[in-house]
Amino acid sequence: MERISDWFLDKLETASGLMDGIALLREVGERVGLPLPAATLDVDDWDPPLYRDRPLAVLMGWPEDWVTEFRAQGLNRYDPFTNYCRFEHRPFHWRTNDSGTTWKGQLLNGMPRHAMQALRKQVGVGITIPIYRTCGRIGHVTFTHHDITTDVESLFRVHRSDLFLIAHHFIDALDGWVKRDREIPDFDPLTPREKECLHWVSMGNTDEQVSRILFRSPATTRFHIKNAIRKLGATNRAHAISIAYQRRLLSPHF
Repeated sequence: MERISDWFLDKLETASGLMDGIALLREVGERVGLPLPAATLDVDDWDPPLYRDRPLAVLMGWPEDWVTEFRAQGLNRYDPFTNYCRFEHRPFHWRTNDSGTTWKGQLLNGMPRHAMQALRKQVGVGITIPIYRTCGRIGHVTFTHHDITTDVESLFRVHRSDLFLIAHHFIDALDGWVKRDREIPDFDPLTPREKECLHWVSMGNTDEQVSRILFRSPATTRFHIKNAIRKLGATNRAHAISIAYQRRLLSPHF
């Protein structure tokens, strides 16, 4: 009988892009009994890159309204299985309950009650494979099920080795797909002056300092920054700068 990792690697070689890869990963999840996958290229990136302007979790099948709310409230900072990847390099399984998320009967980390309740709405058990990468980055691939009664311990014993191989190859492929997506020019909604203002603010300058650099009044500088925030759909200037760099609308050498 063909191992699921052999099947996945054969199919991954002919995958045409991210959506094909996600479909394969979801099929792996269905086969092992943990149908909802998640993946992260860097656990320290609290605002991970979008793929074609959509969160990766949504593309993988997580409810969009739940993902939007989870990210908007910053609850991903408390994600226990993602955070635990900083301390454990081997695959591990976990289970959520009223106390939090546990592995081998111990809490993975403290988690605010509202964050725990939000997470519990979608996941009950899971298997997480940490991926230690170059430049100190740590990614992961996780397979989950909403039903807390799922026998994740047995699934872990049977599928751990296959999921380890699958996760590492998927993260390598995901890195390439995301990099290629970033090479596709995005629609640029910002005016040259708005980009100038964001650039100088990103360098640590105050509105008054930017206004002196550009020979404009502080009020005009704030006007351009406010417009940039609105056009990028950001919540504040730091968020706008992050989005602009992510879309390659800004560069360190503006």
